[in-house]
Amino acid sequence: MTSGTTRNGQAAKLVVIAALLVLAPLAVVALAWLETTVSTSEVTEDSFNEAAELPAEMIDAVTWLPDAPNLPRPMEPLTRLDITDAWLRAWAQLALATETGDTSGLEAHFSSSALDAVETSSRDRTSQPIHQIGHDLRVDFYAEDGQIVGLEATDTRVLRGIAAGSGTGAWFDSSERYEALLVLEDGRWRVHQWVRVDAEGAWWTDPASAAASRPANRIHGINYYPRDTPWARFWTDYDSRVTDSDLDRIQGLGLDTVRIFLPFAELNGRHVGPSELAPVVDFLDRAEARGLGVIVTLFDGRTDHRPARWDADEAHVTGVLAVLGGHPSIVTWDLKNEPDRDIGIHRLTDDLLHAWLGHVARQVRALDPETPITVGWSTGAAAASAPHHGDIVSFHHYGPPDELPAIVEQLRAVVGARPIWLTEYGLPTWNTLLPGGHTESEQAAYYADIVNLTEELEIEGRLAWTLWDLAVAPPDAGSLPWRTGPQTSLGVLRADGSPKPAAAVLDPAADLAAVDRPGLVALGATKPFRLALLSVVLLVVAARAFSLRVRAVRAD
Repeated sequence: MTSGTTRNGQAAKLVVIAALLVLAPLAVVALAWLETTVSTSEVTEDSFNEAAELPAEMIDAVTWLPDAPNLPRPMEPLTRLDITDAWLRAWAQLALATETGDTSGLEAHFSSSALDAVETSSRDRTSQPIHQIGHDLRVDFYAEDGQIVGLEATDTRVLRGIAAGSGTGAWFDSSERYEALLVLEDGRWRVHQWVRVDAEGAWWTDPASAAASRPANRIHGINYYPRDTPWARFWTDYDSRVTDSDLDRIQGLGLDTVRIFLPFAELNGRHVGPSELAPVVDFLDRAEARGLGVIVTLFDGRTDHRPARWDADEAHVTGVLAVLGGHPSIVTWDLKNEPDRDIGIHRLTDDLLHAWLGHVARQVRALDPETPITVGWSTGAAAASAPHHGDIVSFHHYGPPDELPAIVEQLRAVVGARPIWLTEYGLPTWNTLLPGGHTESEQAAYYADIVNLTEELEIEGRLAWTLWDLAVAPPDAGSLPWRTGPQTSLGVLRADGSPKPAAAVLDPAADLAAVDRPGLVALGATKPFRLALLSVVLLVVAARAFSLRVRAVRAD
C-alpha cells in the first residue's frame, strides 16, 4: 500500500511539473501582451490614473447650441456626452497645470499642436490659476468615421488670476471664444488643435455700472421672517394670511421698508422658476398694496462660491430676475447677506469672494439696470475693506451705539458719495440666570440711541433686526442655550404678538427723549443673573457672619 501511494505521488508531481513547463511560456506571452497593450503609449497608461477632478456641477455648466447644418453625420447623444466630459476635463487639467506648473497630466487630454501650446502656456503662467465657469459649445464638423470633431466654444467663461508675485491677488472675469479640433485616440477624445479667437471681460475691482437711474430714498425698515416658520421654510410654508397680518403690523410701526431673504437651495438653485417664486411674488404684491418697499436678498444660505458653482449662480440669478425683476415694490437687490462670513469656507479667499460678488453684480445689472444694488456686510470694517459692487453701501452693527461715528467716518472716506445703509442692528431681550442678558427697557434705549445716531450721521437707511421673537434660532446658532436664546429674542414683537417698548422707537416720528432708560438699580433688580449672583454673595456674607458669631460664643 505504501509503495503504490509513493508511486502515485511521484506521478502526480511529474504531471504538475509538465503542466508548469507548458503553461509558463504561455503566461510569459500573456503578460508581455498585457504590458504591450497597457504601455502602448504613456498617454494610454495615464488612463489608469485618476483623470482631472471634475465637479459634478460642471456638466450642467455646458450649453450645447444647435449643430452646424449639413454635418457628414449626426452626432450621437453618447458621443456628445463624451465630448462634454473631454472638454471639461481638458480645462480642469489645464487649470491644474497652470497653477502648479506640473504639465505631466496634459497629454491625457491634449495632443499635437494643442499639447505644445498648453504646455508652453502652463510653464509661462505658473501659479496663475484658471477657473472654468461655463461653456457654450457648437459642433461645426463631425467626420463620417466618428473619429474627428470640429468644435466652436462660442462663449467660454473663465476666471483668470493675474501674474504671480504681484501681491494683489486680483482676478479677471473673462468671456472667450475658441475654435478646436478633437480627435479620438486610444479610445479617448483629446483636444488636437485649439485657437482662442477673442476674449473680453472685466477685472474684479470693476464696480457695477453707473448708479441706477432710480435714486434710493431714505428708508426706515425692518428685517422680516415669519414668527413660526422662519429660515429655510419661509417660502415652502408660505401663508398669505400671515403675510397680511405681519405687513399690517410693520406698516403700523411707521416703517416703509421690509428686508426679505431668498434661500438658494430651497428655491431649487439653478432651476428656480415661476412655481418656486410664486410665494415671493405674492409677498411683493401685498407689500406694494401697502406702499412698503422691499429689499430682496439673494443667495441666502449659499456659502460655496467656488467658480465651478458660478454657472449655477448665473442660472439662479437669471431665473429670479426673470420673475421678480421690475416689480415696483423692490427698492434694492442685496446680492448676499454677510458674505464676508463665508471666507474660509471651502477655502474661499477674500479676493475670490469679491470676484464672485463682482460677477453677480454685473449680471444683476445687465438684467435689471434700474434697481440699485447693495451687499449686506456683517460689519462696517468688512464693508470699508471691500470693493463696492453696487450703488449703496450697507453694513450691520450689533455693538455699542457709540462705535457708530468712527465706523461711518471710515466708510465715508472709502465710498465717497454712495448712500450708506445700516441694514441690521439689534439687541436681544434674552434675560435668564445665565450671564449676558438684556431687558426690554435696555433694548428700547439701545434702539433709541441707534436711531439718534443714524440721523446725526446722515445714514440714509436703517433696518432693525427683526420683527418677531422667533420660534427657531438660525441654523448657524448651534444648540447651546446662550447662543440660541439671544438669537430668538431679537424681535420688537413678543411671541404672543404684544409689542416690546422698542417697537415704538422705530417710528421716524417717535419721541426718543421720552424713552425710559433704566438705572443701575432697576437693571440689577430685573436681571435674574445679577439677582442670583447677589443672592450668592449675600449667602456667603451671612454664612461668614454666622460662623464668626459661633466662634465668638464658643470663645465666651
